[in-house]
Amino acid sequence: MNYFWTLVLAGLTLLTALGDGLINAAGEQKKTDYRQLIGGLFIYVCTGLVWFVIYKHVKFSVSGAIYGAMTALVFTLIGIFYFHETIRFPEVIGIVMAISSIFLLSRFGS
Repeated sequence: MNYFWTLVLAGLTLLTALGDGLINAAGEQKKTDYRQLIGGLFIYVCTGLVWFVIYKHVKFSVSGAIYGAMTALVFTLIGIFYFHETIRFPEVIGIVMAISSIFLLSRFGS
């Protein structure tokens, strides 16, 4: 797999996190904000179409592993910067290992 598809997966991860955020925001209020809900659902449909293209070029197992690691990283960053959570040293080691797995799968996964 080349780095182009890794960047596509990174963009897909960010887009999915945005969709999750919109759906979460729509459900947090007493009265559902249907604009946010529809926006989140629209993003999910778009990401589904991107997955269709990715699966034509990248193995399912490799793309899923990279997506999982990137999702963990994005959600960790959201937790740190938006929710002001702190992370401990063992969690930092896990983050470094996730980054390493993304690099290794991008480089050697086919």
